[in-house]
Parts: sequence; C-alpha cells; structure tokens
Amino acid sequence: MSVNLSSSDLSDPDLLKMISSVVASSGIEPSDLVVEVTESVLLNDSKETMDFLTGLKELGLGLALDDFGTGFASISYVRRFPFDHLKLDISFIAELPESERSMTPVKDISRLATSMGMVGIAERIERQERWDALLELGWDYGQGFLFSRPLDAVDCEALLDGQLSLQ
Repeated sequence: MSVNLSSSDLSDPDLLKMISSVVASSGIEPSDLVVEVTESVLLNDSKETMDFLTGLKELGLGLALDDFGTGFASISYVRRFPFDHLKLDISFIAELPESERSMTPVKDISRLATSMGMVGIAERIERQERWDALLELGWDYGQGFLFSRPLDAVDCEALLDGQLSLQ
C-alpha cells in the first residue's frame, strides 16, 4: 500500500511519530507500506527532510520518489535520499509507443533507477501498447487503469483475499 505525502506534510514535527504509531497499532508489516513524496520535497534539501526520510526507512517503510522527471530535482539530489522506488512521470511516456524520441530517455531512466538500487515504476499506463513498449525499454513495474481502476476499501480487501478479479 502506498501513501502520498506533500511537502507541507513533512513540516509536521510529529508526523514520523504518528506514522510509527499507526503502523504499530494497525498490525501491518512496515515493509508493506510505501510512502511517496514528489520531487518538490527534495527542493527542501534540509537536515529535517533527510532525518524524516531516514526515520521512515528505520521504521522499515519503503520510500518512493513520485512524478520523477518533472524538473524539480537533479540526479545528484535523488541519489542522496534513501528511495526504494522511482516513479516515472506521465510526461515521459505519454507519447509511447508512437514517439521514437521518447524511447531513449525512458530507457535511460529505467537504467538509472536500477543502477541506483531503486525499482522503477511507470505511472498512468492506460493502453496495452504503452505497457508493451515500456516492457521492451526495461520497465518491470507499472500502474494505471490498464491494470485496475481505483478501488474502494471493500473491493481492495476482496481483491487481496482473492474474492475479486480485475478481469
């Protein structure tokens, strides 16, 4: 399960303690929770931001850099933070597979994620042709309407219990 946090969320000094409490009281495995932050969080390249992200890792949570490539952060910023997942922004894949010009950077970003020890995830995959192109370019993971529409809590639980099929 993934939870998105905004830059303003990270300014709450009690957030790490609250997340720790929720994880402990819910009984979920910390490794089953991924906290997603956007590149804009990296603009605040502060000790507090690094301490917060490191604290999440120490709790055993996963960290994802969402909307990668929107222009906020350089690669040198990205490598300093303890991310497990790099989520490629739709702007890179919107024209796949029709645009040959889009293919090279998408392939390079997949290699970059892998070389930095991160799992690359392509976002907003809506067509099989786009997913096929991404697979050829080295992407192993994706999310989007091709795989599932958003689910409410009841349907999500049924899916996880094998009582609901996405087909």
